[in-house]
Amino acid sequence: MTDVKRWNVQYDHKDGRSGVVEVVTEIMKSGGFSYGNGKGGALIVDGYPHGYDLRYCSGNLHMVMIKQYFGEGLIVATEI
Repeated sequence: MTDVKRWNVQYDHKDGRSGVVEVVTEIMKSGGFSYGNGKGGALIVDGYPHGYDLRYCSGNLHMVMIKQYFGEGLIVATEI
């Protein structure tokens, strides 16, 4: 079973990259390991998936991935 969410993410980085992009996040059971919370995830931007090991993360795992991917340039992520 997976938990999939769609987001509109607004970002603005100091190097001039900025805009709004649609992002899909997916939380799933980690296939190879059952340590920690046993979770893994994928963040998909423009059709390109980025995998995340979330076994030792807590809180909103969708936002953990978004914050890690966009870093300090993240302005707001709104679920759609």
